[in-house]
Amino acid sequence: MAIVDSAKGNYRQRIYENYASNFQDAVAVFDEEQAKRWALAYRYYYRGWIPANPSAAIVDLACGAGKSLYLFKGLGFKDVTGVDISPEQVALARQV
Repeated sequence: MAIVDSAKGNYRQRIYENYASNFQDAVAVFDEEQAKRWALAYRYYYRGWIPANPSAAIVDLACGAGKSLYLFKGLGFKDVTGVDISPEQVALARQV
């Protein structure tokens, strides 16, 4: 159920259309060096959850800028999909 402010439109849409630049201090280009550092932490946090078979399908809901996607691609997974509501975040994740 969406809450709509009739004078200004859907508040979620207003928040998420510029989410990366307003709340994540993101730039327009995917930062691979930063993603490499995050991948070390993600690999630790995801231990025990990463499939052994690199042909497994991976779906990252609320993928943000795609740092987890970067990790899975780096681990050799080919069927990697990210989903996010923020157009800015999706644009960053597509660069992965």
